[in-house]
Amino acid sequence: MSISRPRWIPVALVFTVVGSAPACSQTSMNPQLVPTKVAPNPMRAPGEYLVTLAPGTDIEVLADLYGRFKIKRIRTLGANVYLMTIEDDPGPVIMEKLRLRDLQIRAVQPNFVYRATPSPKAQ
Repeated sequence: MSISRPRWIPVALVFTVVGSAPACSQTSMNPQLVPTKVAPNPMRAPGEYLVTLAPGTDIEVLADLYGRFKIKRIRTLGANVYLMTIEDDPGPVIMEKLRLRDLQIRAVQPNFVYRATPSPKAQ
């Protein structure tokens, strides 16, 4: 005595395999890489850095570490973050290397310039 199967099971299996084959074959046979557009050097305000100090740190630590670059102004932005403007900008790499020497300075980064791009209809 044989066990009977419904006839629609093999048909459903064939449709499942055939239906999924194009999706699998396209990614494995012809992968498409989509390049991302990342600006190599984002625009930054020359001589301006955002500096984050450890809680309880006096801003004099900035003069001690970065004073050789002729600090023009230090403006508080709140939450231990300051906008420091210097005259002789050595660049972000040097600023970061110096930051690593003092644990009271948590972070230093260039002040990046952000601009809204107007839509073509807004002209």
